[in-house]
Amino acid sequence: MIHFGDRSGFRVQSLRIPCPALERPLKILHLSDTHLLPRDRAKLAFVQRVTDADYDFVFHTGDVAEETGAETLVPQMLSRQPRYGAYMVPGNHDHLRLSTLEGWGEFLLGKQHGPERQTDVDRMRANYEAGGRWRVLLNEAATHTIDDREVVIAGVDDPWSDRGDLQATMHRVKRADVLIGLVHVPTDLASFAQRGFHLVLAGHTHGGQIRLPLVGALRTQCDLPTRYARGLHYVESTAVHVSQGLGAGKVVRVRALCPPTAYVIQLGG
Repeated sequence: MIHFGDRSGFRVQSLRIPCPALERPLKILHLSDTHLLPRDRAKLAFVQRVTDADYDFVFHTGDVAEETGAETLVPQMLSRQPRYGAYMVPGNHDHLRLSTLEGWGEFLLGKQHGPERQTDVDRMRANYEAGGRWRVLLNEAATHTIDDREVVIAGVDDPWSDRGDLQATMHRVKRADVLIGLVHVPTDLASFAQRGFHLVLAGHTHGGQIRLPLVGALRTQCDLPTRYARGLHYVESTAVHVSQGLGAGKVVRVRALCPPTAYVIQLGG
């Protein structure tokens, strides 16, 4: 893995994941957990720089914007359109716009909130997709024919908000030579493996956000063991990449031994 630095503390990390089903490798940019706020100029500038490269796909695995007022910034994140498409799935912070007190409850107690706290999904999707740069997948799949291979991007809505439905996502998928899954929370990964996914991309954990020497992540805020809070893992033959993200919730903004990171993935080759 290769690491690149940025003056603002952001990083780009590259990795390679085998995929024999592909005739040629795909270059993928994996973003997650930007938690955009209107004042996040350095973060937005970094994402614009890293997206201004030649990719086959750009994927964002949720917690895109932290506040309603930042939703209109999302299309600006993508400087250059990738060859085949830019896709994102929502995270819990996209669906729930919480007060500071509610945010502390979520962080410390893992408290979830009912539909009365959920945002307007249609408005959110329209803002994120403005200008036709991104496509938001809400339990939906998109298919691309690449070198006579059917590459399916399956986007599962946020499990934390009880919106995720892998069965519905896969309902209309008739054929897939290469199956790539996008989901915010890395949970129920066995279901992806059972369906033969080649790669699953996820976020949510922030890599633990605060890590200690020799200990690593203290928590993941999901049922994933802390040793899997970031990086590449395998569930049976399915590769699972968990991003440590590019931001943090507006309650706890500190990161320790866990720099904000974007990932350039070579899939296949």
